Amino acid sequence: MTVSLGVMNLILAVVVEKAAEARENDQERKMEQKENERERNMIELAILCDRMDNDGSGALSLKEMLDGFDTDMNFKSLMAFMDIERDDMQTIFKVLDCDGSGE
Repeated sequence: MTVSLGVMNLILAVVVEKAAEARENDQERKMEQKENERERNMIELAILCDRMDNDGSGALSLKEMLDGFDTDMNFKSLMAFMDIERDDMQTIFKVLDCDGSGE
């Protein structure tokens, strides 16, 4: 009986270890997916900003950002995903306009 309990204990330890390993691998996979999604969103945002650059200057003005928010549904939905509303755009612009150039 003691040998049986010892073997059962050993089997249980292996099962628990395999479950912990699977959970760790799952967390790594989730982090990798999240990083890939962030990269895709950054690329999408860069493409959207380029599309909103109406004057072709290579930079966005506050007016271009606001116009993009009003007319480009992809940009608006991306901002909504980040919980940014139109009223927040001026604050976001000021944060992004680090040199105070207005672009």
